Amino acid sequence: MRIAHLSDIHVLSLEGERPWSFLNQRVLGGANLLFNRGGAYPVEVAEALVHDVNAQEVDHVIVSGDLTNLSLKAEFKRVAEMLGRLKGAPANVTVVPGNHDCYTLGAFLSRPFERVLAPFLESDVVGRQAFPVLKLRGDVAVIGLSSATFAPPLLATGCVGQRQLGALEQLLERPEVRRRFRIIVVHHPPRSPYASWHKRLVDGEALMGVIERAGADLVLHGHLHRELRDELPTPTGQALVVGVNSGTWVTAESPRRASYNLYEVRDGVLWDVHRRGYDVETKVYQDIIV
Repeated sequence: MRIAHLSDIHVLSLEGERPWSFLNQRVLGGANLLFNRGGAYPVEVAEALVHDVNAQEVDHVIVSGDLTNLSLKAEFKRVAEMLGRLKGAPANVTVVPGNHDCYTLGAFLSRPFERVLAPFLESDVVGRQAFPVLKLRGDVAVIGLSSATFAPPLLATGCVGQRQLGALEQLLERPEVRRRFRIIVVHHPPRSPYASWHKRLVDGEALMGVIERAGADLVLHGHLHRELRDELPTPTGQALVVGVNSGTWVTAESPRRASYNLYEVRDGVLWDVHRRGYDVETKVYQDIIV
């Protein structure tokens, strides 16, 4: 099975939004976009990303959070339309939210991510639109977790929570999951030297405890806009943890070049991981030699 993993595409759309939509934490995010990050995540790069993923003939697409900039309704609608153009969508697309998809208290309470992207959140076993989401595809089981929670200004922490952690452990132990290659998707990494106190997953230790007890084969995350590798202990060995760069970040700064990963899983084994990055001159994605 061929799997594409992209993250942190930060699609911006202000269509139909009113000024009072910014009378909250968005005033800081809007100012950051205006004076600092403006133009860093062009929508045309996201469009090129969708086109390139489709050209790779993947079997499943995983998007590990921060689909939007400011968790505006217009942004979620734009993202849903774009993801809907991926081959096999929505059944063969797994999405989880990031901190930018839960940017304000209002977004945390009204859950626009879950409402607008509901077609992508159908779970094969759980049978409802709630996290964790489980998708069984061939010899692969993909489990999506939500670490998105409202945080005060200047914080970008995440939390999975006891309810999801308990449900995750139960899912990992199910026979139809255990016999497959098990992939866990979460926006925040369980741990990372780059995840400072204000960006960390506050219950990362608890998540690692579930993986150590119940097992997993691959953990995918975003959040830090860096290509990262880690390993976590499991009952039978180690689970590989992979973080990806932003899929749309356009900058000459090499560690943050817009890119996404492709994974080849064969007979329950991860055979290959390679990266495709965006070239600002040709305006297309191409293989990156690492």
